[in-house]
Amino acid sequence: MDAQTISVLVTATSVTVAAIYYIISLRNTNKLRETQVFLQVSSYMANFTKYYTKFNWAYKFDSFEDYWQKYEPETNPDEWEKQFELYGFYESLGILVKKKLLNADLVDELIGGFVQDYWDKAKPITEALRKRWPAWLENMEFLVNELENIRRRKKKRTSRQIV
Repeated sequence: MDAQTISVLVTATSVTVAAIYYIISLRNTNKLRETQVFLQVSSYMANFTKYYTKFNWAYKFDSFEDYWQKYEPETNPDEWEKQFELYGFYESLGILVKKKLLNADLVDELIGGFVQDYWDKAKPITEALRKRWPAWLENMEFLVNELENIRRRKKKRTSRQIV
């Protein structure tokens, strides 16, 4: 083998090794970013649990009209603020999953059942509010559908199957 051939082989090998190193580094960076986002979401769990419990167990309503009369912003601003924080949490999770900044499997493992239970109770409210605000909780609905697909794929029971 002559010097030129050896030089070409060394260069090609160096480029290949650099590309592999870059791919591994990029994968590790993405995992680290995903872990950081997951930990930030997890740190919000104290507020989330409090508001989730209140909405799912203490709020009593028979219809959207009944709900709106009891909990709308002008009638009950304190409760609306708490609900809005919960809406924002779920909507944010949906955006992060949709943009692939947070792994839906992680969300499912951490709070998948909570998301589904909340959606089951909030869905009629959401449908009514979409007449006013068409995009209301659309990212949360995306999240619910993603988690449902994960559970089907893993053959996990969903909250709908448990009830």
